[in-house]
Amino acid sequence: MIISAGNSRDFVGISNTLEGCRDLLENDRESDELKIGVHNLAGYLLIMDPNHPGIPEVAAFLSGLPDDLESLTVAGAEAYHLMMIKQPEKASEIYLELILRYPSHPDINRYRIALARAFRESGRLRQAIAQLESILKQAPVLAPWVLLERAKIHTLEDEQDDALRTVARIIDRFGDSYPARMAESLQKTLLFNRILGSGQGASQ
Repeated sequence: MIISAGNSRDFVGISNTLEGCRDLLENDRESDELKIGVHNLAGYLLIMDPNHPGIPEVAAFLSGLPDDLESLTVAGAEAYHLMMIKQPEKASEIYLELILRYPSHPDINRYRIALARAFRESGRLRQAIAQLESILKQAPVLAPWVLLERAKIHTLEDEQDDALRTVARIIDRFGDSYPARMAESLQKTLLFNRILGSGQGASQ
């Protein structure tokens, strides 16, 4: 079971396979390939859009995994839930523990992106940037996600021009991918805020 990051339509397919995955796990608990697939699924979903309507189904699925998969996926699901309820400090503690415990896991850099997001949302921007720079060197395939996080940090640092340049880079380089769609949404917000700010300045 291979889940590839890319199109937002992936989420529809993922949600349609959750029950099937649960059945397979119950009937074939010893399958290493299946375990790897579930880990990949968890790693992918943990960095997707937290506002997506499919997230509750994902959280329910991960919380129902057999005990022998709990060490990574359930801890990751717990951290993701903490992010959803606006407790990034606690989430970052779990992500840090996972990164230290599973340094060789194939999806560890996805969890590091999640850690950078937790740092960003808790205001630890320098730590977030350090994580992102390291990930970009080690896993360039994750560049669109890294750049998206970096753009969000630029907005928090009141570097709107840099944020706009970064999202434009994502859109230009990564086309119709899911992070590019998220970048387009952020770009629209930034441009709207710029127009709104200009209008308020002119009225004064």
